[in-house]
Amino acid sequence: MVQPNRTAAAGKAIAEGANVLVMDDGFQHLRLRRDMDIVLIDATLPFGYGYCLPRGLLREPVSALSDADAVVVTRSDAISPADWTRFNTTCTASPRLPRCTRPCTGRLKSSTKPAGPWPAASWPE
Repeated sequence: MVQPNRTAAAGKAIAEGANVLVMDDGFQHLRLRRDMDIVLIDATLPFGYGYCLPRGLLREPVSALSDADAVVVTRSDAISPADWTRFNTTCTASPRLPRCTRPCTGRLKSSTKPAGPWPAASWPE
C-alpha cells in the first residue's frame, strides 16, 4: 500500500483486515503505535556520514537506535572482514548505541530467499 500519510495507510490496512504492518521508513513516525521497531542498517555506509539530512543520509540521529527493538545489518557481504570488525567495534563501544551490547557473531546469506530463523520452506518461490 503506497500512501504518503502513514497513519492513514495503517488505518486503511487494518480496516481491510491486516494483522501485521511492515513499514518502510516508519521508525520516525511517532504517531503510529508500534509493538516492535526493527531498523535496517546498510553495512556499506552504516551511519550515513554521521549526520542527518540534508548534510548526511540519516533521517534521525544515531542515538535514536537505542529506541529500536532490533537492528538488522544489510549488505554485510559487501564489506571486507576488516570493515565488518570495525562496524562491530563501533557498535559495542559507542555510548550512542546503548542496546548494541555485543558484536554480531555471524552473517546470514541468501541468494533468492530470505535467510533467518524461519524455515526456508515457508518462503514462497
